[in-house]
Amino acid sequence: AIFISFLYFVYIFSDFFESSKDKDEKYAIFAVSLIFSVASNGLISMLLIAFQQVNIPIHLIQLIFFLIVVDLKKVKEISWGFLGGFFYDVSNIRKNFDKKFIILIASILILLFLASLGPINHSDTVNYYVGYPLQYYLRNSHFVDGDLGQGLLGIGDFANIAFIQEKSIWLIRVSQYLPLIPILIFLFKRKTSPLNILIFISSPVFLQWLTVGKINFLGDSCLSLIYLCWKIKPTQRYALTTILVGLISISIKISSALIFIPILVDILFTYKFSVKKFF
Repeated sequence: AIFISFLYFVYIFSDFFESSKDKDEKYAIFAVSLIFSVASNGLISMLLIAFQQVNIPIHLIQLIFFLIVVDLKKVKEISWGFLGGFFYDVSNIRKNFDKKFIILIASILILLFLASLGPINHSDTVNYYVGYPLQYYLRNSHFVDGDLGQGLLGIGDFANIAFIQEKSIWLIRVSQYLPLIPILIFLFKRKTSPLNILIFISSPVFLQWLTVGKINFLGDSCLSLIYLCWKIKPTQRYALTTILVGLISISIKISSALIFIPILVDILFTYKFSVKKFF
């Protein structure tokens, strides 16, 4: 379901950013499409729970949206152009960085992927972030049991129902891993210091983020990536998209406000607090 919705959001935002003619727009498209995909799955799950129709496949609903929104003749061209931009940036990495360093970073990426692949084994995730959506799915209805942990659920946790329906719970943790690849390619493209890249990718906190099963890193990473695109080229569309992604990130986990508020202040100062300049 997430893959299907990601595709039609890539289609939508490719058209939205088409006039920007920015070489970094593919990173913005990836970030906003991924987080919108998670949010849309979470919203659909919440509606299905509210109407006690949780057995309706979410991927089927997303497929219907895909067929309604997407021009099938045009989507192939957009998809290849989107992927081609990343392949081009990857091919240039060898020109700017040592081969041994590239192999080291690739090895760490592979190890992180293997660490993210697996069942839900964290107590908080079992009890709350996946546990409650599973109970909603099994009971086909919403309930309040008085546990304060129930109030910790964000829209990203409700998106886990799609994984439960598809019997692919092992991929919940992998979804956290997805933003890491374009972020690294972006850092390579900007010719970031190898030491800084190594410090970033080898940070121990990744093991925690990628093995918890709650979408902590996904929201924050998508917000950071779109913000970097705006910082490099401060266009109105990047600014508006950054604000939307920030709000969705907060709906995934409330602590994202600690990241979003400074970003919002930076954007408002840049545009001198004029809301009209966002449109």
